Amino acid sequence: MKNKNCFLIAVFFWLFIVNTYSQNKDLIIITGYVYIDNKPIENAAVYLNSTMVGTTTDDNGAFRMPVKQGRYQLVVSYLGYKNITYNLKTSEYKKPLIFSLEPETKSLDEIIITSKTGKKSKLSRFKRNQYFNRFKKTFIGTTLFSKKCKILNPEVLKYQYNQDTKVLSVDASQPLKIKNESLGYLIDYNLEYFELSPTQVAYLGYSKYSNMESQRKKVLKKWQKNRLRSYLGSKQHFLKSLMNKDYRRQKYKIELVQKIKNSKRATNEEIIKANNYITEQKMKNVFVDFSKEIEYPSTKLDSAIIAVKSSNLPLHEYIIINKYLKQKEFFNKENEEYYFSFPNELRVRYMAESEEANYPRNGPKLKYQENYIRLLANKVKVNKNGTFANPFKVFVSGYWSYEQFADELPLDYVPSVKLR
Repeated sequence: MKNKNCFLIAVFFWLFIVNTYSQNKDLIIITGYVYIDNKPIENAAVYLNSTMVGTTTDDNGAFRMPVKQGRYQLVVSYLGYKNITYNLKTSEYKKPLIFSLEPETKSLDEIIITSKTGKKSKLSRFKRNQYFNRFKKTFIGTTLFSKKCKILNPEVLKYQYNQDTKVLSVDASQPLKIKNESLGYLIDYNLEYFELSPTQVAYLGYSKYSNMESQRKKVLKKWQKNRLRSYLGSKQHFLKSLMNKDYRRQKYKIELVQKIKNSKRATNEEIIKANNYITEQKMKNVFVDFSKEIEYPSTKLDSAIIAVKSSNLPLHEYIIINKYLKQKEFFNKENEEYYFSFPNELRVRYMAESEEANYPRNGPKLKYQENYIRLLANKVKVNKNGTFANPFKVFVSGYWSYEQFADELPLDYVPSVKLR
């Protein structure tokens, strides 16, 4: 009996070794040192951007981090110093990495630039709150998950607003602390760049994710469910489905389309003139009936009403060029790397999920999510983690532009269930 127990223990130990090896065989240990003025610095953050993989330096400035094989953006961060980003390719890693931090020199003064005089003035508390709400709306988003995604230290944000260009620029004196209770993540976000203009928003930063903790199974199950919902239909899910050549099975429909001006919509200049004319008529006590259907305008007022009502229509419409695209016509693999290449725009529809109620669409909501991709270069590389190698060479619109930071997952997220 004793010998049998010893045999069972030996077998279990051997299985444990084999299992541990199988789990870690794709890992590589990345080591290195971080210095300031040639002196080792303790507690500098070292992490892989937009993942849950990270560590801090010890009192010798050293770090040690197990990483899966692949390509990453490694970030070194320390308060008061410029972030360092390093393109890490594990297959080429051979010796410890050495990083030297430099002091942060960017200005964090809060100002409003007056359009006519160029005069600068400090922000009031009211303006700060106003700009924070605009920042939060465009950065965190307005989706269902955004309601429980909070910036815990908004006081570190600094604002500059140009009244002439109507551009709001936002910076941060420290990493943003973000708590996403919808997805169960705590995130440190190093904001590098944020600009909001009347026509677009652009921002750049580096994220380090960690799991929130809970003893309640119901909460853990909810986080798991919400993460899966956030992943399905996302850019990351779509790009990985192309790499796996199963985008149809994942419920995506893809068409090649051309964007043209919407002929049913009046120009902005025509709409402004029509609004001015209608205002004049109202001042003359003329009744303006927007509810009536006007098929053929018989008066100038009828034409003005049609023009104003057309402002609710989209600026552009799309003509289908190819409804039955083959993957090789827009997405290919070359020398172990993936690339997008196509003219005009791709319309990508995710048929397995409807639009949210908050999604800003004129007219009835769709029972699917619609996105558009336009390349700003002849060929754009796609990373194996489901991201664009250079996001500034791609213009994405539609539902994906509605889902902002509150719906983002770490790049090393793996669905808990097998996808179809």
